[in-house]
Amino acid sequence: MVRFDALRGNATTTRTFRTERGRLMTLIDPDRWADLSDLAHRHLPAAVAREWLGSVRPAVHLVPAQPGDAVIATLGGSPLLPTHPAACTEWPQWPGHGPLSFVGEVDLEALATSGLDTGLTWPAAGRLLMFFFDGVYDDFESVVDPEDPSSQAGARLIRVTAPPHDCAPTPGATGVRVDPELRLTGRQALTLPESDAPAGPNLFADDETEVAEVDRFYLSLQHFEIQRPSHQIGGWPIAIADETEHEAAIFAVGDDDATDPRFVHDSLQRRLILQIDSTPTSRWGDAGTLYWLTLGPDATDPTSAIFTWQSR
Repeated sequence: MVRFDALRGNATTTRTFRTERGRLMTLIDPDRWADLSDLAHRHLPAAVAREWLGSVRPAVHLVPAQPGDAVIATLGGSPLLPTHPAACTEWPQWPGHGPLSFVGEVDLEALATSGLDTGLTWPAAGRLLMFFFDGVYDDFESVVDPEDPSSQAGARLIRVTAPPHDCAPTPGATGVRVDPELRLTGRQALTLPESDAPAGPNLFADDETEVAEVDRFYLSLQHFEIQRPSHQIGGWPIAIADETEHEAAIFAVGDDDATDPRFVHDSLQRRLILQIDSTPTSRWGDAGTLYWLTLGPDATDPTSAIFTWQSR
C-alpha cells in the first residue's frame, strides 16, 4: 500500500488496519473525544499523537429522521425537478448506456441552518440531487469504473435552486430503479483517517513509533465506532477497498501512475463531500458505498465533484 507524504514529496509504505468486518469504520461520537485523545497518547509518541488528533475531521452523520427532526437529506423516492420551462432540468443520462437512477438529495438550506459542522464550505441554498447508474437499467452490462475515466458520466450531482413549490416529483424512465423514500436528519460526528489515507498523518515519522503499538491503537478504535449505515457529509471517507482519494484521482488525471505529480497532487487534495452507504432498501452492488469528492474543502460548486464507488 502506498501513501504520499505531502511534506517529503515522496511515497512511503504503510499498513492498512482491518478488523474481522473489514476496514475500520472511522465515524465516532464527539463526546468520545477525551477518550480518543487518551488512547492516542497511550499508544503513540507524543508528537505523532498530536499530529494524528489534529487530522481528525468533522462530519455530519445522516440518520433516519424522527418526528420533529429537521430533514437534511432524503434517499430514494422521486426527485423534485423544476416545472417551469426556463428552469427545466432534464433527467441525467449516461450517453450510450441509459438513464441514471435517483439516489437522493441534500437540502442545502437545511444543512446551512442546522449548525452542524461538515468541515466544508457549501452553498447556503438549493437542493443537491444525486444520481448514479447502478446497472439495473441494462442488466448490469455497464459499470462505473476508475479504470475507464469516461464512465464518470455514470454519476451526477445536480444543484436545483428553484423553490420546492415550483417543482414536482418526476419519475424516471421505465426500468430505472426507484427505492422507498427515507428521510434523514443530521448528527454531529468526528471522522478518523485510515492508516493509509493519502493526506493522513505519517504515523511512522517518529523513529520511536512501534508497529505493534500502532496495530493495537487502530484495533482499539473499533470501540469508538458509530454503527452503519455510514451516510455522511464531509469528513474522512470510509473506504471498503482502495483509498477513494486515489480512485478519484484516477478519474481526474486519467491514470494511476504513483510517480505522476498530477496524480499525487490530486490524491492529496481530494476531500469527501458525500458518502452514501447501502441500506436494506437501497443497496449499491454487493452492499457498496457511493462517494463524491472535491479538490480541497471548498464545496461551493459541488457539481464539479468526482464520483467513485466501492462494493464488498
